[in-house]
Amino acid sequence: MVQRSGRAPRRGARTRGLAALGVGFAAGLLAGLGLAGSALPKEQPQWSDAATLDGPRTYAQAALVANGRILIEGGLDRDAAGVVRTRSELFDPRTGRATPLDTPDGGRLWQSLTVLPNDLVISVGGVSRGQNGGWTTQAVATAFDPWSSGYVRISQPVNARSDHGATVLHDGRLLVVGGHDGPRFIRAVEVYDPRSDRWSLVAPLPRGRSQFAIATLPDGRVLVAGGFDEPGLPTDTSFLFDPTQNVWREGPLLIVARALGSAVQLPNGDVLLAGGQRAAAGTAERYDARAGIFVFAGSLAAPRMYAQAALQEDGSVVLVGGFLRPDSGDGFVPTALAERWDPRTATWSAGPPARAGRAAGSAITAAGGTWLIGGSTLDDRALGTIELLR
Repeated sequence: MVQRSGRAPRRGARTRGLAALGVGFAAGLLAGLGLAGSALPKEQPQWSDAATLDGPRTYAQAALVANGRILIEGGLDRDAAGVVRTRSELFDPRTGRATPLDTPDGGRLWQSLTVLPNDLVISVGGVSRGQNGGWTTQAVATAFDPWSSGYVRISQPVNARSDHGATVLHDGRLLVVGGHDGPRFIRAVEVYDPRSDRWSLVAPLPRGRSQFAIATLPDGRVLVAGGFDEPGLPTDTSFLFDPTQNVWREGPLLIVARALGSAVQLPNGDVLLAGGQRAAAGTAERYDARAGIFVFAGSLAAPRMYAQAALQEDGSVVLVGGFLRPDSGDGFVPTALAERWDPRTATWSAGPPARAGRAAGSAITAAGGTWLIGGSTLDDRALGTIELLR
């Protein structure tokens, strides 16, 4: 899923996604120091240990909600009795405290988490773990109200799915696309209308797809890019959905087949894709929404997949963690290395490393800076720490 820009709004205001603008990722010292009375050098931002979660979790979903807090939902902890985290958490960047929340349907993994214009946070699908240790794909949806700090009931989707994508259309409806039901790729696409509390099927994908980047473009169309294409290989293809005509069309080719990378929607509506498996690990590309093509967006300082990415106040993007040399066979060893993408030059430069190597966590820019939440450490063990870049 793509992280998108936008500050947390007041109640009833429109919100455009999971990532809010925050403190910029400034690099180096101020230039032009000279005569007495000039500004002192500006310190380079650093990561610091900032807070702890109610419990370790990795592969969780997180969203910046309308009151400025961060909702963290699902995920797993292999060392916990139930493996899947059954409670959500509401983290307040202003106080550095996380409050546990009971969820109405227990814990899930590989669900989507999306903030609607009415401020409700909609969680869709995912897999749950049964008492016998088996995994079951769920046709469920829950809604979190940030103003009451509790869950409210909504109607349930048509299809069970996980590893799918979700995005908000310009008319305020939620579009849910593709994914898996067990080993089966899903082509079905459905829309949730919060005004009527109803789900309805729309035109299906031309081919099933999972773990892709998805974003609503400035012209109202929806981009689905990369991921795993049916029957299961990384793809360099994209689709474009026109909700006014209810039709999917083939989109432009990516520069390289890209899966398990990171994606962020930029302030102008373009979409930045970085890293991923195999040939995609060391490069980035940008979907130019005006030209309708993918363009090269620089070579990463450290090739990686499953990294965390966050948009910064100045329009740059921070990429942190993940796995270096993803196909090296070195085992599950996440990195702490971080880098920054400069939108003016489309180049990447090394930044200060995080305190701990982690992959499959969440990076969200909110009050105070960029918050790096949970994820996996060595041997895929879940982390319960939160770091802050400022």
